[in-house]
Amino acid sequence: MSYKNIALLFLFLVQPLSIFANDKFHFPKNIDSFFKNYQACVLLRDLKSEKTLVFNEQQCKTRYYPNSTFKIANSLIGLESGVIPNKDFVIKWDGKPKYFKSWEKDHSLASAIKVSAVPYYKELARRVGPEKSREYLKLWSYGNQKVGDKIDSYWLGGPLRISAYEQIEFLEKLYKKQLLAQSKNIDTLKEIIKLDAKPNYVLSGKTGSFMKNSKVVRGWFVGHLKTKNNEYVFATNIIGAENAWGRDAQTMFSNLLKDMGLLK
Repeated sequence: MSYKNIALLFLFLVQPLSIFANDKFHFPKNIDSFFKNYQACVLLRDLKSEKTLVFNEQQCKTRYYPNSTFKIANSLIGLESGVIPNKDFVIKWDGKPKYFKSWEKDHSLASAIKVSAVPYYKELARRVGPEKSREYLKLWSYGNQKVGDKIDSYWLGGPLRISAYEQIEFLEKLYKKQLLAQSKNIDTLKEIIKLDAKPNYVLSGKTGSFMKNSKVVRGWFVGHLKTKNNEYVFATNIIGAENAWGRDAQTMFSNLLKDMGLLK
């Protein structure tokens, strides 16, 4: 048998095996039912095979304000710039009433990201400044990389925007340590965004919510899932007339992962 024929036989034998290995990695046909009353975009990327599952591609390509999902990048900016030396660095509460009671206290980086404390991150951004912020956004190709003239809110109401596809590109580089940042700071970031750790998996991520006319009309949930045999990055956003909170996006997406057998 010639070398060419041997090579063709090898491909014939291996290809069906690789297809079979991935045939269980797909969204359920009833994926709409997990996001009732919302227009949803979902991306889930297998970091081993690089296969990406997509639901509602056009919405996944659309750039929106990152809102509190930016706390992932913002935390790393703080650590990389030296404004924050470690996860225990405290920024004191100014004593004024805040939108949530959980924000009305002194917070460390680790505690601030757990309750999504906007005042902490606004002050962090002011200390970093616009020039350094732009530098890191450009370095990491984060969304449209725009800061504008409102240094303490550019991720909440613009001009910074990012798509779901850009979210998972950023997260993939982060978890593969391909992001241009110090390894120790990446490790700190990964530690503080862990949400749920079980024997079979570790789920990490961050939610974000956008409010318009006193109604929450868009919610994000982005992050990383580590199972016993694999790793994934994901991004989902939901759009609705009201109550489209990031926490609801998280619940819906988590239910989807359970249905797929990835959270068990």
